[in-house]
Amino acid sequence: MASALQVVPTGMKWTDFGFFRLVISGNIELDTHEKLGNGTYGTVWKGRVCGGREVAAKMMNNLFNNPVDQKQCLMMAMNEARKLTTIDHENIVKGLGFEIGREWFMLVMELMKETVRNKIDRAFGQRLLEKEALNILQQALEGLVYLHTLEPKPIVHRDLKCSNLLISQREVIKLGDFGLVHTILPTETGSTDPAFAPKRSCGTALWQAPEVVASTVNFVYGRKADVWSIGCCLVEMLTGNPPYYKSYYKNSNPPYLEKERWKIAVISGQLSYKPEDFVSSSARDAISILEKTFRNQTKENAKPSIIAQRYTGLEGIRPYSWEILADVKDINELRPLRQLLADKEKEINDLRQQLSDKEK
Repeated sequence: MASALQVVPTGMKWTDFGFFRLVISGNIELDTHEKLGNGTYGTVWKGRVCGGREVAAKMMNNLFNNPVDQKQCLMMAMNEARKLTTIDHENIVKGLGFEIGREWFMLVMELMKETVRNKIDRAFGQRLLEKEALNILQQALEGLVYLHTLEPKPIVHRDLKCSNLLISQREVIKLGDFGLVHTILPTETGSTDPAFAPKRSCGTALWQAPEVVASTVNFVYGRKADVWSIGCCLVEMLTGNPPYYKSYYKNSNPPYLEKERWKIAVISGQLSYKPEDFVSSSARDAISILEKTFRNQTKENAKPSIIAQRYTGLEGIRPYSWEILADVKDINELRPLRQLLADKEKEINDLRQQLSDKEK
């Protein structure tokens, strides 16, 4: 594969941004009977490269329907292509290349087996066990921490949800759908430089952090918005739905009105986001993580504002993704030891009971 000039409709030219161009014509055959999923701007199909390798092809054929949105849509598509073809991490879906036609855009990626959302839907009761959910969370966080610590400019994903957490043939969890990613510039203290911060509310309602819902030119957000979303993914795995789904989306008609109601509730501070309101009290490890991901402050000594003071969430400063990853790793590594200790304690208690019965 070689980098190349891309020529797009209406005479716009895109110079070499470090993309890797995969010549699609005649090289990839799409199987229109194998639709893998739908996205905001197109459909993902199963395909095959000459030589036999199976791939996933994201075909966006409605990018150029609206001339007003043409440039923005194309920029988003090429932004996703650029990130996926230049990033190399075990827990991030690998982009193989892209092609632009007169009225379409195709992004070719490694083929994944399914999404975590698919796994939830197949599970008994449409929910995963805490142990399995935390193992998935750890792998997703590995990919997220990689994005959040890229130098010199880290990346904010902005659309984390279980349908964007993909599972490979080897059962490896990978982050996917980079259509909304945003590159930021950290300050010396680690917070996001406002000049490079996202200033537009992006992502999917119910998975968005409060600061994303309330974002404006004056109220921006950064990497910790993804930490909130990863907490919503954990709730989704344990319960089958993100927080407050039943309150705002179950039996909703039309759904967009319910989304606006949820946003108003978030901004006005009507939602507590107490972990015990969503997950079983027996899921102590998951609750300990959610108590951190759902904190409403993103930095110390934040500038007071009417909106920020009414933010939904728990009191305290939300950790960075790498801090949450360290906590999840500790939990997953200590879980077998804790189970062993619990089993031994049960054996001792049983022996004590037997001795007590004999003495009687």
